[in-house]
Amino acid sequence: MRIRYAATVTAVLTITLTACSSDDIPAVPTGSERSALIAALKDVNPAIVTDEDKAIDAARDQCATLNEVRRVRHESQGPVLHQRPRSH
Repeated sequence: MRIRYAATVTAVLTITLTACSSDDIPAVPTGSERSALIAALKDVNPAIVTDEDKAIDAARDQCATLNEVRRVRHESQGPVLHQRPRSH
C-alpha cells in the first residue's frame, strides 16, 4: 500500500512540477492532460475531485504558489558568483 501511495504522489508531483515550470499560472489543462491530472488526483484521494473544475483550479493555484516561492528564493539569493557543490 505504501509503495502504491508513494508512486501516486510521485506521479502527481511530476505532473504538477512539469505543469508549473513556467513563471505564470499554467493554462487550464484539456484533453489528455486534464484526464491525467484528474486520474492522478483520484488515485491520491477521490474526495479531492468531487468537483473536477475546482480540483483543476486548485492545482493551478498550487503552481502559482510554487512559482512565487521560486521567484522569492531566487531574488533573495542575489547574484551567485561561485556555488560549491553540496555535500551529502
